[in-house]
Amino acid sequence: MYFKEMTISNLELFIYGFQVGFLTGKNSTELDDFYFDENSGFKKWFLEKKNLSEPNFSTWDYPFLQETSGDEKKALDLYFDYLEEYYHSRNEMENK
Repeated sequence: MYFKEMTISNLELFIYGFQVGFLTGKNSTELDDFYFDENSGFKKWFLEKKNLSEPNFSTWDYPFLQETSGDEKKALDLYFDYLEEYYHSRNEMENK
């Protein structure tokens, strides 16, 4: 993955594009379950972790920017921190 600038906004655009491509050519449910599934994926986990109901904001990067006082680079780092935490928590649940 390449970004001209390492910002959460660029990641958001990348993920939207990836999701459109993924859903258009959907041939695997593994990634869908892990990341995009609204009932058990990263989005649901993150919203529950942050005690947020279904977002009342227009872009998913808003909570990360809010937590970092609008710092795009820190928000990007924070996103990957949460994604790693989600990955480890999901692996722990699957190994029980």
